[in-house]
Amino acid sequence: MVKYLLSGILGLIIGLAIGIAGTIIVYPFIFPPPEVNERIADITKKTLAASGEFIHPNPSDPVHWGKGGVSIYRQKNLNEVEVYLESDFEVGPGPAYHVYLSSGTDIKSNDDFKNAVNLDIGTLKSFKGSQIYRPPADTNMEDYKSIVVWCVAFGQLITSAKLAR
Repeated sequence: MVKYLLSGILGLIIGLAIGIAGTIIVYPFIFPPPEVNERIADITKKTLAASGEFIHPNPSDPVHWGKGGVSIYRQKNLNEVEVYLESDFEVGPGPAYHVYLSSGTDIKSNDDFKNAVNLDIGTLKSFKGSQIYRPPADTNMEDYKSIVVWCVAFGQLITSAKLAR
């Protein structure tokens, strides 16, 4: 009797763990956040410092991909910077995506990202649409050559954009 009870409890614990893990993985696919539509305020007071296009770093991977434009705007006469994911920005859904500035110039693999100096500038707000991220004021943008979307939960590169100045 005790053997069956312990087996049942162990099965319950394993089932619960699998259920929680499955929910973390599947939840963003079933209930994605709404599309974001943020706009740069007072764009006439800002200069375009850099821009780029997100790529599908591994075309044989149908899950981890991204596309669309990114622009870096600098406030005139100030050190304020805004990273603007353009309205055509889109990534495949997944859990715990973050936006990073990266010193790497051609990020196409997990190792490329891990071997670069990276600065987390925020959690991705949505899988689609225009979004604004503000790096810390003391950030030297010249040190960063790419914008990267990275899955923190699984340590996985989603997409990257090489910046042209």
